[in-house]
Amino acid sequence: MANSYTEAAPYETFIIRAYKCERGTKYGADVSFMRNLIESEKGKTGAAHLAGSERQLQKIKEYLNNAIDKFLSRKIKDNQKQALELLRPKIAIASSSVELRQVIVEGLEITDNLQ
Repeated sequence: MANSYTEAAPYETFIIRAYKCERGTKYGADVSFMRNLIESEKGKTGAAHLAGSERQLQKIKEYLNNAIDKFLSRKIKDNQKQALELLRPKIAIASSSVELRQVIVEGLEITDNLQ
């Protein structure tokens, strides 16, 4: 069974790839954002989880949409742009970290050549 760090790692990779940045809280490029959501959904509590899973979910959606904006501002293939745009409605309707992680994996596949 995967732990929350392993489950959350693709999120961080997607954000870092979009911004070509280092790991950190700038742009939401830190595994802790998704990890807190995952743990909050599992019922764990603590200072990091006080905001509640719904608020954390919305913040991650915002970070993901901003990352898509960043990808779209770069010179990428038209088919990649179209595929990235198709992720937006999936992000909008996602109601859990599990659903968002599926979208993130798809985003990583779309942007694989943009390392």
